Amino acid sequence: MRTWNIVFCPVIALIGFSSVYGESKYERLVFDATSQKQAIDGFGAFIWPNDQAIPILFQRLEELNVKYVRVDCGPYWPKVEELPPTDGKRESFDSYYAENFGKAGALLSEMKQMWTHTQRLGIKNIMTIFHIPLSWEGPGRALKPEHYDDYAKLWGSTVKFFADHGMSIPLIEISNEPDGNWNYNAPPEEYNIILKKVRAELDFRGYKQVGIVAPGRAHVDVGESEAWTDALDAEAIASLAGFSIHPYERGAERNEEGGQSYLRDHWHGFAKSIATKDPAGQIPIIVTEYSTTAETFHGVVYPSNNPHVNFCASDTIPFAVRLYENTLSLMNCGANVMIIWEASDQTWSDHSWGLIRRPADGSTARPMFHAMKTLLPYVPVGSRVLAPPEQPKNDVYASAVIKDERLVIGMANGTLQERSKTLVVAGVDHIRVSGAVMFQAKAGDPHESSVSEKTLEVYDGNSIDVTLPMDSTLTIICDVGLSK
Repeated sequence: MRTWNIVFCPVIALIGFSSVYGESKYERLVFDATSQKQAIDGFGAFIWPNDQAIPILFQRLEELNVKYVRVDCGPYWPKVEELPPTDGKRESFDSYYAENFGKAGALLSEMKQMWTHTQRLGIKNIMTIFHIPLSWEGPGRALKPEHYDDYAKLWGSTVKFFADHGMSIPLIEISNEPDGNWNYNAPPEEYNIILKKVRAELDFRGYKQVGIVAPGRAHVDVGESEAWTDALDAEAIASLAGFSIHPYERGAERNEEGGQSYLRDHWHGFAKSIATKDPAGQIPIIVTEYSTTAETFHGVVYPSNNPHVNFCASDTIPFAVRLYENTLSLMNCGANVMIIWEASDQTWSDHSWGLIRRPADGSTARPMFHAMKTLLPYVPVGSRVLAPPEQPKNDVYASAVIKDERLVIGMANGTLQERSKTLVVAGVDHIRVSGAVMFQAKAGDPHESSVSEKTLEVYDGNSIDVTLPMDSTLTIICDVGLSK
């Protein structure tokens, strides 16, 4: 097992400050503090309620200052022996869910333990159901039309079950990736019908406060528009608490030099569909899963994250930098909430996507945890993303947020070369850097991370000269005076 020597420091070298706006040593990236986009409502991670490392996991999530978790709240129904109700009665579904939740899924005590931690930390839960009873599946694992009402009742029973045990669910995603067949499938027009039936069932039961996020498609390269969002009619749109997507990369270019721009290069189709359905931009965008599927960095092919091996793509520094950069891309693309897949590896799974490794591997933090720790805690909830400038491919990439007089700039260099930029912030009287933190590889060993320790020299002004080593990230925290 590889050991890790990862060190972080709140100050960083390689930053110089110019007090004259027009003097640029490097190519400029200009942000305007008066050109503000969406609010950041918080970051999060996917968790399993029966995770065997819950106390350690929530300690780590607290370090990241997460505000959301997405949770599987349904048993693995194909393994449940009892057939689902056939009489259509709500009380029958209530009994069915209650009887099988503890038998085939997470035990109630485990869910309560998870819930206690989320409430202590002020974390919102987004619940989803991955599987449906096997008898409800048709060709291609599609939910059979004759069971749409049953499925809506099952969701009503799910919400009731948790409410009865002191856990009032605030948000649900009614299915996991309805465009795939690894869980149940629901084509666009059918998904529109199912969503409205679930909303009606929740309303009938008195759970109007439970919001629905949808559609949660499994990838970002959807073409010129996103079919599941396009299929939502006015009634379905009115029922939404958020648009959701899982913006994974699928194309080969994600593994090439310059592949770090894949997510933002392919976001336009989803964005177009959202703009068509919600032209006023009133419905938030909640990214209910994201990471990166890249496995090749700088020509080196790493083992896949599934199945589990001792050292795979997710164990590398470039993977960590890509996850950080994908976060910046989502911020610049308009996301309000971003939930990482996933918080930790599971004992029952051979996948290795977790910020935290499985207990058998010591529940140790992967490099991507440390990379995200240099960003997520510094982005204030309620801060607004500044409209990003045009940024070249295969180069440093940046995003900036502002709240009151606090400005935070995140930068990623996922290239093979050291890169320098001059950051310019228009619309402010001055910038005073109060701190900076970097994640990078230690020279000579791309699988370790360290930070230079030198005094940070700060000058009043509107521009910052920055140099980032290869495969590194930098978060700069500033106090600014807003122009009157």
